[in-house]
Amino acid sequence: MTSWRDEWRQLPVLDPESMGNVHEIQSFGGSAAVQELLLLLDSEYQELRARFATAAARGDTAAVGLIAHTLRGSAANFGARRLATLCGAIEKAAKSGQEEPWSGWMHDIEDECTHALEAFRKTFPCDP
Repeated sequence: MTSWRDEWRQLPVLDPESMGNVHEIQSFGGSAAVQELLLLLDSEYQELRARFATAAARGDTAAVGLIAHTLRGSAANFGARRLATLCGAIEKAAKSGQEEPWSGWMHDIEDECTHALEAFRKTFPCDP
C-alpha cells in the first residue's frame, strides 16, 4: 500500500490536462515566450529550493510548510503534477506538526524540480 508520503512517485512528471497556461503562452508568444517562462520557473524553483534548505536546516516547520505551499502552487499552475503532489505531501506533514527530517525531503524536491524543467523543455522545445 502506498502512503500519502509516496503517492507522488506514481504520478507522471507533467499532467497534459493541467498545462493549459503553458499552451496559451505558447500560442500567443511562440516558443521564445515558453523558453522565457522556463527560465523564470527555473529561477523561482532555485530560490524556493534554497529557502526550503535553509528552513529545513533550522527545523522551521512553519517555514517548510509555507515554502512547500508556494512551490506546490507554482508547480500546479504549470502542470508539474508530480512536483505539486510532492510539495502537497510536505505541506501536509508540516501542517500536522510532525517533526520530520526535512532535509530528507530536499533531495526529492531537487530531483522533481529538475525532472519538471527537463520535461517542460522536452515538451516545448526551442525553435531551431
